[in-house]
Amino acid sequence: MCPYNEYSDSRRGAFRRLFCVGGPVRRKAGRESGTGREPGAARVEADPASFSLTVFTDEGEAVPVSLGAGEFEAADYEEGDGTVSWRYPGEGIVVEISGQDGFLQVDITAEGDGDQSFAWPVVAAERYYIPFGEGKRIPAADEVWKEYLGGEEFTVLEELSMPFWSAVYGDSAVVCVMEDPLRTSMDFSDSGDVGFTVHHEYAAISGDRTSTFRIYLTDADPVSAAKRYRDFVEESGRFKTLEQKAEENPAVRKLYGAPFVYLAGEMFLLGPEDIEWQAFRLETDSPVMKYLLSFSAEIENGGEFEAVMEALRGQDYVDAYQKHVICRYVSDLLARENFWSGPFFFPQAQALGDMLGDGYETLDEAEKIAVNKQALALSLPDVFSDPEAGEMEIPRD
Repeated sequence: MCPYNEYSDSRRGAFRRLFCVGGPVRRKAGRESGTGREPGAARVEADPASFSLTVFTDEGEAVPVSLGAGEFEAADYEEGDGTVSWRYPGEGIVVEISGQDGFLQVDITAEGDGDQSFAWPVVAAERYYIPFGEGKRIPAADEVWKEYLGGEEFTVLEELSMPFWSAVYGDSAVVCVMEDPLRTSMDFSDSGDVGFTVHHEYAAISGDRTSTFRIYLTDADPVSAAKRYRDFVEESGRFKTLEQKAEENPAVRKLYGAPFVYLAGEMFLLGPEDIEWQAFRLETDSPVMKYLLSFSAEIENGGEFEAVMEALRGQDYVDAYQKHVICRYVSDLLARENFWSGPFFFPQAQALGDMLGDGYETLDEAEKIAVNKQALALSLPDVFSDPEAGEMEIPRD
């Protein structure tokens, strides 16, 4: 039996519930915890007056999902069938917490039709695993991370390679997956140890007024967190095995058994800082972009580039993964001799007269790349920054 408790605080009109959920929010038995025993239903404690939320391990250890997010006047509390819900009339917000198979689901819905915002959860753990790039281990008390993250706001779709984080408390961790991370940011505290608050904007133009979080209780290691995110991707029908990817792009098979070597430094001829991304998105159907796309069959990640360009037509942002694909594709293209086309770049050729000298074919490799970069920048000056190489005089014998 899961213990149940209810108590109130008349001074604040607060009420707390300790309740059971239908789905087990806990480490999977015999798989990650190594216990081999079958745990019972999870216990969850929620405080509607502050929107703090805590889950409990089988041993009774309290693991915070969120600290209190403020002081709220809660109303219309309902409970039944493994689900609890309440409203915040002053904020125009409805909260529903439900137990699913293997995770706790938190739905936060904006009731109004206009622009709204809401901040939750508030997270303060001992350390974190956050997918900045390929993933970072972040001890909360680390001075370097405190200085780097303090007071910063990170847009989830732009800065995280995957929309989740893992917050570690002792031997346990809470993995939180954001199902719909559009218009969501992680706002890091500007003092003390590393902590953050998740802030979500509900835009009037959006028909979806609900933000959904999946809460998993796991062991305190990054592999457990990655497995839970993989569960989510599989359930949403977006998971592809390496072999399935190889069927679409046979070059993937070259990765089987291959070592990975990481080199420090910028490896792209064109980096994210060299592109004005909103202008890039607006030019996806321009002649220059169509010219870039015409090389997709010759570039290793051409298929990815095509998919990204198609996706951008329906987006009002460019996320970190898409920026990486675009920069890699365009960088590979700028290094190709056949990128330069006299007829296509004829308007730019006059401005490039000094760089072209006796003709493109007489240039060495570095000079050809410089001409390619300058030609691209001149073709779409609002999108691509003017490269320094184009402003330098190229020495000649």
